[in-house]
Amino acid sequence: MKYALHVLCGVVSVLLCSAHVWAVGITYDFDEIPIGLYTEDQFNSFFEGIRFDNVNVMRGDSDGFRVTTVDSRDPSLTADFSGHVVINDPYEVAANSTTVYLDTPTDYVSITMGDFGNDEDTLVLYAFDSAGRQVGYTTIINPDTSFAGVTLSVQTVLPTISSIEFFGPSNISNNSIFWDNLTLGGGQGSPVPEPATFLLLGAGLMGLAGLRRKTR
Repeated sequence: MKYALHVLCGVVSVLLCSAHVWAVGITYDFDEIPIGLYTEDQFNSFFEGIRFDNVNVMRGDSDGFRVTTVDSRDPSLTADFSGHVVINDPYEVAANSTTVYLDTPTDYVSITMGDFGNDEDTLVLYAFDSAGRQVGYTTIINPDTSFAGVTLSVQTVLPTISSIEFFGPSNISNNSIFWDNLTLGGGQGSPVPEPATFLLLGAGLMGLAGLRRKTR
C-alpha cells in the first residue's frame, strides 16, 4: 500500500511538472541582438539552453550569422516579422541550413522564414529527437511573388524534440531566406493535464490513504 501511494504521488508530480514545461513557450525574436555579422560562438553567446549551428557544408569559409532588418520593399513583411531577422553567412550557399540544439526537449517548435523575392523557395523544417531520429517535419512553397514570411511548425505528443533543422533552397538560389520568431514549447496541442485529472488522482490518493488506515 505504501508503494502504491508513492507511485501515485510520483505520477502527480510528473503531471504538475509537465503542465509547467509543456504549456509555457518562449519566442526568440532576435530584436535584442545588435545589427551586425557574428561568428557562431558570438551569436550563441546571446542565448541559454539552445545553440545555433550554421551548417555550411559546401564551402570552407567560417560559418556565422548576420542580424539585419526586414526587407523594406514590401510592407506585408511587418505582419510576420518584427524588427531584426537573421541570415546565414555565407549567404546563398548550396546545402546551407540552420540547426538548433535544445538542452531541454520540447513538444512544439516553429520558425518564420521569409524571402527577398524573385524566386520560389521550398521552405523546410525538420525536428529530431536526442538520438537524431526524425520526429516530424513541415514543408511549404513560398512563391516568387511573395516577400511575406511563412511560419512552419512541428508538434509532437511528448517533449521529444531535441533539435531542429530549417532551410529554404530555391530554383535559382541556395538557401536565400531570412528567419525570425523561433518559438519553443507552448503549442496548442500540448498535452496539459486538466483539473479533472488532478481531482481523480487526488481522490485515488485519499482512498488509498483511508484504506491503509482501515487495515491497520
